[in-house]
Amino acid sequence: TSGNGAGIYDGFKFQSINVSNGLRNNVVQDVFEDNSGNLWFATSGGGVCVYNGISFKYFDKKNGFPDNSVWIIYQGKKNNFWFGTENAGLCFYDGKKFKTYSKKDGLCSQNIREIFEDKQGNLWLGSNSEGISVFNGKTFKNYNTKNGLTFNGVLGIDEDNKGQIWLATYSGG
Repeated sequence: TSGNGAGIYDGFKFQSINVSNGLRNNVVQDVFEDNSGNLWFATSGGGVCVYNGISFKYFDKKNGFPDNSVWIIYQGKKNNFWFGTENAGLCFYDGKKFKTYSKKDGLCSQNIREIFEDKQGNLWLGSNSEGISVFNGKTFKNYNTKNGLTFNGVLGIDEDNKGQIWLATYSGG
């Protein structure tokens, strides 16, 4: 939600998860359930909050996370986590430590809104206004309106059964 935390529906009623019962911020940008059943909340200003059904664990600037504003959480095929942040670019988490990738590393933007892993294991990273980056694990290749992208703000990325990558943009198709 845009200020009321997150809601969980158990089939009968809604329960609110917000700052009064564990979240660090009530603006929730993304919710993700990992392979172990933990719920991960990307917040705007409170970092990432992980809920195991009983208690919360937090990733924020106080414990080494690069940015407290997070747009998206993605668990890759190797069960590592990727986070798209508002100001620090892309963050990788292997369960022990964080590694951040920024424009200095070749990423198209510091503001990453979408993450998708294709069949070959490449990460496709959509930015708010600077196009997309494709990360092969070592280098970034960037696309924007100057080299064929219809619009630089990317909201969604997916792959069809033919291996074609589809992009949803703010404008331009």
